[in-house]
Order: sequence, then C-alpha cells, then structure tokens
Amino acid sequence: MLEQGRSFSGRERNCCFLNLSGGRFATVSAVSGLDFPDDARAVAATDWDQDGDLDLWITNRNAPRLRLLRNSSDSPHHFLALKLQGDGQATNRDAIGARVEIFAPGLDGHRLIRTLRAGEGFLSQSSKWMHIGIGDVDHIDKVLVHWPGGTVQEFAELQVDRRYRLVQGTSQAVLLDVSKRKLVLRPTQQPSLKPAGPIRVPLVTPLPMPREVAYTNFDNEPQQITFDASQQPTLIVLWASWCLPCWGELKELAQRESELQSAGVQVVALSVDGLGDDRSNPQTARKLCTQLKLPFTTGQAAADFVQLMTGYHQMLVAVKRQLPVPTSFLVDRQGRLSVIYKGRLDVDQMLTDAQEAPQTLPERWVRAAGLPGRTIDHLALNRSLRRAQANTLCAVGNALAKGGRFADATPYFRAALETEPDFGLARQGFAQVLQFTEQYAEAAVQYEKAIEQQPKQAFLSFQLANVRVLQEELDDAIASFGAAIRKNPDYWEAYVGRANAFIKLNRSSEAISDLQKALTINPGLDAERQLLFQLGQRRR
Repeated sequence: MLEQGRSFSGRERNCCFLNLSGGRFATVSAVSGLDFPDDARAVAATDWDQDGDLDLWITNRNAPRLRLLRNSSDSPHHFLALKLQGDGQATNRDAIGARVEIFAPGLDGHRLIRTLRAGEGFLSQSSKWMHIGIGDVDHIDKVLVHWPGGTVQEFAELQVDRRYRLVQGTSQAVLLDVSKRKLVLRPTQQPSLKPAGPIRVPLVTPLPMPREVAYTNFDNEPQQITFDASQQPTLIVLWASWCLPCWGELKELAQRESELQSAGVQVVALSVDGLGDDRSNPQTARKLCTQLKLPFTTGQAAADFVQLMTGYHQMLVAVKRQLPVPTSFLVDRQGRLSVIYKGRLDVDQMLTDAQEAPQTLPERWVRAAGLPGRTIDHLALNRSLRRAQANTLCAVGNALAKGGRFADATPYFRAALETEPDFGLARQGFAQVLQFTEQYAEAAVQYEKAIEQQPKQAFLSFQLANVRVLQEELDDAIASFGAAIRKNPDYWEAYVGRANAFIKLNRSSEAISDLQKALTINPGLDAERQLLFQLGQRRR
C-alpha cells in the first residue's frame, strides 16, 4: 500500500469511546482531547506523575512520534495502586497472570477484579502497576491475590489512595511512598505543517557512486564524471527542455555560480531529452543551455545512468514512482550519493547539505528523519543502526551484481563489511562478486570467512570448492566439496563437482562413486549419466 503512495491512516483522526455498559458506547473523541490527526499506533496507560490517575503515552507513525497525555482532571474519586511480585518459583517475578479481587463495603456485595497481563493492545505494554479506580469507596476490607502458581493470598488493612507492593509468600502489604522525582517533560505546541515543497531525501546510508559516470556533450562526444574519495561536492541535475521548473532551477544555479564556487560545489546538468518515450530533441536542450548561458558543465545523460539513479531511489524510498524532472543528486566529498532532491531545488538547503554533511551514523539518522529530535545513545540502538546500514549497502550491492555491474557492486560489499564485519550475507555477496570477476584468491579468503560466520551453509563450502577448482587446488577443492556434502547429504551438485575434481586427478573409482550418488539423488542428470558410462568403459 505504501509503495503505491497510499496512506495507512487515510487522514482519520484518533477516536475515543466511552463504555455506557450494556454493549453501548458513546464517541467522546473531541471532548477527551484524544482526537489528534496523528497516525497513531499504540497506547500505554500509566500513572506517570503518580497523582492517582492514569496518563497515556501514544506512539505515532508520523510526527510527533511520541505523545504524553497527562491527566490533570480534578476528581473526588479514589484509587488503589498495586505492584505484584511473584516468588520466582511457582510464579514469575513479574506476576503476569495474577488475578486481584478487591472487597469493600461500598461495593454492595460486589467485588472488583483485575488481571495482570503482558501486552495491552496493539504494539503496547502498559505499566505493570495495577491501577484500580474504586470510585467513592473510602474503605477496603481485604484484597485477594490469585497467584499463577495456584495459591491464593489475602492482604488486609490497605488504605485507599495509596501505592502498595504485594509480595507472594508474605502477608503484609508494603506501603510505597510517592516518588519525589519531578516531571521533567514540558508541554510544547505542535507546529503546523509547512506547505509541501521540493522533496528532499537525505540518505542515512551514503551510497558509493561508480568511479566514472559516462555522458555525452551536445556534440555527441563521450565524456565522463570521475568520483573519488577526495573531491569537491558535486551536484548532478537531471532536467528536460520542456520542463519549466527545470528552467527556473538552471537559471538560479547560473545566477548563484559565485556562491557555488565559494562552497566548492561543482554542477553537472544532464538533459534527459530524447530518452525513453520522451520525443523531445536533445538539440532543444542544447539551445536552452546556450540561451541561459549556463556557466557549468552540461550534456546529455546516458540511459544506463538514469536507470542506475532511479534504481538507487527505488531501493531507498517506500513509494516506488518514476523520478520527476528536475531531480538532483548531491554527491559528497567522499564520492558518495548523499541527498536526493525531487522537484525544483532549494539552493540554500543544498549548500547547507554540502557544507554540513553529517559524518556519524546517528547524525545522519537524525538528519534523514525530517523531524526535530535526537536519537538515544544506547548500545542496542547503535547496533541496530549499523545493521540497518549494512543491510542497505548489501541490498544495493546485490542488485548491482544481479545486473552484471560487478565493479560497481564491490565498494558496496566492502562498505557493508566495514560497518558490520560479521554480516554473513554481505560477506557471501562480496565473495561471489570476486569469483565472477576472476579474483579467485581473494574470493577464497572471503568464502572462508563467510563459512566461519555461517558454518552450517553448505552452499558456501560448495562455492569455495568451485573457486579452488578454478585455482587448480584440487585436493583443497575435494575437501570443500566433502564439507558441503556433510552439511547437506542430498547436495547432488557437490557430488558432481567432486567427481569432476577426482577425474582431473585420475581417481576414476571415486569419481564413479560420486556420480552414482548424484544420480541416485537426481535421476534426471543426462550429462552425468553419460559421463558415468564413459568412465565405466575406460575401466574395462
């Protein structure tokens, strides 16, 4: 649904319903103050300020990501707050599953029952404090706790409007003082959303650009842009002569050429006229460049470059749509794609991006969020960020390798492994690219490391064996084929590969044995059946 550009929420405001009993509910969304236009997901209840009523935490898919709704209503009603603790043997320490019964004279012979649960609705877990509203009841006779282990325990002399810890195996409730901590969160006014403008996509994971990007000038002569790890930022603009916003962007870039030079930003404006189904003429683009007296590099974009950049975009964003014109790409000083701008460029923003490119992964994450805020500096979160970056780099590398662009894929796998050295899928992809580009020695090293990280993967041992064959290290190849077979006894390809290695070493009896096993697993192997016949004839 997201990839089609549709919304999960459909612009629906949050709803709140009041239980009127008897299966009837009333909508109290507006009067409750809960009818925010947020794309809300989870709600958790807790007495955050410990004033005797429940407050709400709400998480959203959009901004603000987190809301605290503090309950400041003035009510004469009473409450009882209980913290249960199991003995850790018959009952879990958190006492999940315990049922509490409250007996009081003001309940007219009835009792209040609450159960301690793990999970409170979609994607949420409320506080494990049992916060029980008891209305105008001002005296409690007793509290019974049915522990999950099967025992029942009675606690007496509990007072209303108090907080207690009830520990399994003890008969006395422990009165807990209200925390002296101050509520450090302060309410803020949510700013109105600004009107939609040019779309700016800062990349959490900068993508290494190909070292050389080919294009042609308007005389149809081949040219190229070279990227390396020590260069000035480059802005590549894809535009068309029939696009009025493109005219405006090119004119502004020309007028601000001195600022661009001072900031060290070089501009390369590549026309897409005549590409694909576009019937426009590249010569029209040439005339426009002359008319506008553009002071920077211009030319005609190559179809494979447009396809490459479109592929980058589609892998990075949820909504899979064709790139508009103009679309501009900011390449940082390390030769990495850093920001994508769709629509007419905000030159001031681009200059800021070029000069203030964040270097650390958490900094890039904050920049890419598009919302004010910060990340939590926590080991688990940082590990998650690194794995997400390695996943992105590995996915791009695999896509490039699948398209036969092995040289372009290599830096992605290297970058993924620099981010997460134990990322087995990146190690495997890197090894395969090295194998396809006939870098057998390094491919063998990478396969060996991949096997250390994924020791149960028969495919890795099989691939290492194939590399050993290409290196003419047949004994090592036979050992690796054997490792693949031990991990997967039905791996007929490994039997065939080992048989061929045996043949090269004139070990025909062992080759025959392996071919027979391969044919037992896969009887439809005609070529292998013929080879087995030939070996049998030789032995006669």
